[in-house]
Amino acid sequence: VDEKGKNTIVVAPGANYDLSPEQVEYSNAFFEKTNVLLLQNEIPLAVNLAAMKKAKAMGHTIIYDPAPYKNLDPSFYPLIDFLLPNETELMELVPGEGSLEAKSQILLEKGVKSVIVTLGAKGAFLARKDTAPIFIPAPKVKAISTVGAGDCLAGYFASGISQGKEPFLSLTDAVK
Repeated sequence: VDEKGKNTIVVAPGANYDLSPEQVEYSNAFFEKTNVLLLQNEIPLAVNLAAMKKAKAMGHTIIYDPAPYKNLDPSFYPLIDFLLPNETELMELVPGEGSLEAKSQILLEKGVKSVIVTLGAKGAFLARKDTAPIFIPAPKVKAISTVGAGDCLAGYFASGISQGKEPFLSLTDAVK
């Protein structure tokens, strides 16, 4: 963490990369206990895809945080209910010039149902098909460390969705 509260992350995947798509197939007990699946790129992409397919077949909501960034196969997008990149990951997912709205629209056209871009101290941005995008400002705080802030927001948002909260309200609560 630097003097401005910004973090640098190093990922050492260890056991996470021992997971296999076959293990997903035999994890019925896990999938029967939930209605929301929150994934990141800290496990192999093939495992994420297998988990999303299984969860989607069971009617679960899928939240996908593309961190740390990896190129996603186009088959991922239609399975994702909420894509949750930060600004840097959004630029990787949709390279080139363009506003948050324009880049989010491209992801919606690829099949994602909703895009939530986390904006650090500025808050978050929510884009959905057929509705106007929404900006949710963050409260002003003195950051001591931002390590885990995005993970915390993702978990809080997922918890709200699993409890049946409307996405805007769940995201607003998570940003606060």
